[in-house]
Amino acid sequence: MTVRRLRCRLGGGGPRGQVGYRQAASIGAAQVLALWPRTARRLVAIVAALGAGLTISAAVEFSLLLGLITLSAATAIDLVKNGHELIRVW
Repeated sequence: MTVRRLRCRLGGGGPRGQVGYRQAASIGAAQVLALWPRTARRLVAIVAALGAGLTISAAVEFSLLLGLITLSAATAIDLVKNGHELIRVW
C-alpha cells in the first residue's frame, strides 16, 4: 500500500480524519500508558486518537497500523538476536 493511498484511507474524506505529525506524536506519547499492567495498547491508541480529533475509523486503522509496525520491528529484532537458535532447533 502506498503512502498516498494510506493517507487517503486514513483521511476519511475530510480534515477531521487526517493524521498530522503532531497528532501522531501525541498518540505515540500516549502509548506510555500501555506500559501499565493489564492496559491494552490498542485501546490506548484508539482513545488517544479520538482525543486528538480523528474519526473512529481513522483511529482504529491508525491503531492497527501502529501495532503492525511495532510487532514487525520486534520480530525482526528478535530474529536478528536469536535467529541462530531457531535454525538450531529446526
